[in-house]
Amino acid sequence: MSRRAAPKANTGALEREGTAMSRRAAPKANTGALQREGTAMSRRAAPKAHTGALQREGARAIFQASTSPIEILALSATHAAQYKAVMLHAYEHSADAFTSTAEERARETDAWWIKRIADPDAMTVSFGAFDGDVLVATVAVEFSAKPKTLHKALVVGMYVLPAWRSKGLARSLLQAAIDRCEARGDILALQLEVTEGNEAAVKLYRDLGFQPYGVEPMGLLTPSGFKSKLHMWLRLQP
Repeated sequence: MSRRAAPKANTGALEREGTAMSRRAAPKANTGALQREGTAMSRRAAPKAHTGALQREGARAIFQASTSPIEILALSATHAAQYKAVMLHAYEHSADAFTSTAEERARETDAWWIKRIADPDAMTVSFGAFDGDVLVATVAVEFSAKPKTLHKALVVGMYVLPAWRSKGLARSLLQAAIDRCEARGDILALQLEVTEGNEAAVKLYRDLGFQPYGVEPMGLLTPSGFKSKLHMWLRLQP
């Protein structure tokens, strides 16, 4: 097993993230606020999709790129409606990359989505790429609550909407996640999983220092049959 040190944390990126976050400070959201936001978003015209949330929330994000500078920010509860729309699109249109289905996640409550990106126990942290005010890509990190695995964290939910791919957003998001884990000082191993055949993702993760440590046979059942899961890890230097 190769044990490579992660790239040096980019303090400038973290400072820019903090500055951007200060401009976006908002009061704590609740499920009522999320429902009101979703209602307002429903007034926008949307192309046909399989989920109501995607119809209401995702049209502008998915189909209308702009020329605004892209910002990488830590997500808060106020971003929950947009995060839900992006991830439902991911589960539907990149189904082989995720173990959950769009139907499963569409049944989750607003409170579940808020906790996913703004866990009051700080067991997750999520980052988003914003084109103006529109969330176009995201990644999350889950931390362990078990005493014997407090040193590990898991990267989940990496997704970039189609119109914003090949712009380096996935790399920037993952680097933000790495920087945050290193800044904590207690995370020594960052892990992730990649579905068999996703060579672009494997190359990105290798470029950032992740190394494979095992293959899980029959890790995922897809319409074309079973696919393996490649497990990768990055040794962090707090």
